[in-house]
Amino acid sequence: MTNHDKDTRRPTTERPGSERLGTDDDLFIRMEHALGLGVINQGLWRFDGRLDPDVLSALATRLRYGRLSRLARRRPPPVRDRWHYTPAAGMTHFEDEPVAEGDAVAWARRQAERGVDSVAGPAWRLTAAYSADRRTTFVSLIAAHAVADGWSMVTAVEEAVLGTYYAVTTERVGALDDVVDGVRTAARAALAAGRLIAGTVGSRRGPTPTGPVRPPGLIAEDPCAILLSIPADDYARAFARAQGSANALFVAIMVGLLAEAGIVGPDDVVPVSIPVSMHSDGDRRANATTGTTAQIRASDDRYHDLTAIRVACKEAYRSVHAGTSSMVHLSQVAQALGDRPVRRLAANGSTPMCLASNLGELSPEFCSLGSGLDAEIAVRAFTGRPAGTADFGGGVSGWVGVGPRAIGLAVTSLDPRLAADDAALAVLVRAELKRWELEASEWGE
Repeated sequence: MTNHDKDTRRPTTERPGSERLGTDDDLFIRMEHALGLGVINQGLWRFDGRLDPDVLSALATRLRYGRLSRLARRRPPPVRDRWHYTPAAGMTHFEDEPVAEGDAVAWARRQAERGVDSVAGPAWRLTAAYSADRRTTFVSLIAAHAVADGWSMVTAVEEAVLGTYYAVTTERVGALDDVVDGVRTAARAALAAGRLIAGTVGSRRGPTPTGPVRPPGLIAEDPCAILLSIPADDYARAFARAQGSANALFVAIMVGLLAEAGIVGPDDVVPVSIPVSMHSDGDRRANATTGTTAQIRASDDRYHDLTAIRVACKEAYRSVHAGTSSMVHLSQVAQALGDRPVRRLAANGSTPMCLASNLGELSPEFCSLGSGLDAEIAVRAFTGRPAGTADFGGGVSGWVGVGPRAIGLAVTSLDPRLAADDAALAVLVRAELKRWELEASEWGE
């Protein structure tokens, strides 16, 4: 194994004030350290050709001095935790052992299983390996969701490739700052609790239509996963034929997997969870993603007309700006509490039956990693300890991103009714894609 951990420091010329964790950041810290269910984001690249190890080393060095390289310093409640930027937050290595033929998905899973820790570190890991025939290079970047949501991870890579300077927080925080922050956090939590009790905060989600019921505690022993590349032109033709959009087709495919597996019927309305980025240009927040739910009827009409799904998704997006949800105020309350009461608050939590996360068009900088080589890409997220989610139920999740040549589709299932293993999930996904006249290459092939 070849390490590229050289610490090349750059002078700090700008010193922003102390950065406290926002409520979204705190949510993922608590999942990781209070519930033991840390969420991990993973970016994957499959390059046609041999990536020079020096390219990976240069990328890693820049990531060490960027937005990704941060750790959370826990503070006693109600004081908010604080970000600490350090080059030691990340690790990188170029593996000597090649990826065996057909082993790409398993290799990607092994990289994720190395684990990350947003408090003790490493918070991110960058890994690469050649294929057995030395004609392909695989790259994996994993990061604790607490330090970077999808937008932040993609932006961190883009900034590293472009050499964009990211000012890190270096100022020390005194006891008075903690006292002031604690008072403000407690006051904000009290106000949020009052609104929740009074019922003055309207829920972002309306009444859920009658639909499929998922048995409680149902979860696969191990997650099933598949990584696919779909020709971009074929994908565009498929949604155009059905008067749809790229996103509507993606949502339809995810609902179709549940229908193919017999979990939902044509009269069922499926609640599809859709993450929505709230980031703006220059945003320093690690996490700024909210969620909304589109109610999608699993009718076969979708195969020739995606209009209903487009309308349902637009309604869901509009609801994001319709008002503050109860979940936002619950998060404000939780941030002022210790880990033990947060565990009690999470006792009735659940995972989505169906999640569809669309990253949109990914930049050439992100897709190439600055290597000058073409790559197929995939981005996904999952819990580092899947068995621990049994009390929350298992669902199916999909992530899609548009690369230079192909659509990268990643699907993960924790529902044993959907698929028993990776091979069964692949059969299911291919059957659904065939209904859209789509062919895809599988990373494990």
